[in-house]
Amino acid sequence: MSPVDLLLPAPGQTFRVGDEILFQARVHPKQNLSRLDEAALEALYRNLHQMFDAAIEAGADPDRMPGHFLLPQRHDDGQCPRCGGKV
Repeated sequence: MSPVDLLLPAPGQTFRVGDEILFQARVHPKQNLSRLDEAALEALYRNLHQMFDAAIEAGADPDRMPGHFLLPQRHDDGQCPRCGGKV
């Protein structure tokens, strides 16, 4: 899989990539973008790059993503890497 393929998620997967970036940046998915402060916007930007770097390193395999990511936990018995709750 090429890096370009990794950066262009398949239909149905786009929300998972966005969700992961928000999770890593600690931004609630329903938060209005216009109300984010500079620190939150910087966190989004930083985590966007970290997400794609991790995806490229993992060969776009969710099971090979770092343990603190949600993506490897997206299965029936997955647990939140932060609180241990059901994903």
